[in-house]
Amino acid sequence: TSTTITTSTLSPNATSSNTTTVSSVTTPATCNCQYEALDSSNIQNYLNETNPFYSTLLSASIKGPEFFTSECVTSLHCDPNYNLIIFDDTGLAKMFGGNPAEGTCNPASKTWDVDTGNGESTSFHQMFGTCLMKC
Repeated sequence: TSTTITTSTLSPNATSSNTTTVSSVTTPATCNCQYEALDSSNIQNYLNETNPFYSTLLSASIKGPEFFTSECVTSLHCDPNYNLIIFDDTGLAKMFGGNPAEGTCNPASKTWDVDTGNGESTSFHQMFGTCLMKC
């Protein structure tokens, strides 16, 4: 009987411990990477002159993309008449055209690993996204 009590006491603790470990690794709270949907009302707060799309984004018709987040993965989507552009504060920028972009937050570095379509991930300090109206 003592063995059964000890075993039953350990099982809930082990399960609780495992659950805590799993949830702490996969919850959004641990994925503290910055992302922001930008439109004409807020883009000037995030855009710097080193961005290759600087002049275009300040004068073009833009709107914020839709973000879909699941744990540490975020995808950005634009309406079909818009091109998605993602950039960060270093001047790194990528146009995805009409395709969505997907980024995985690296909790250790607090950077985004973004699939840029060439089969490799590119590391972005932040994932600032905007939708640029197609000409």
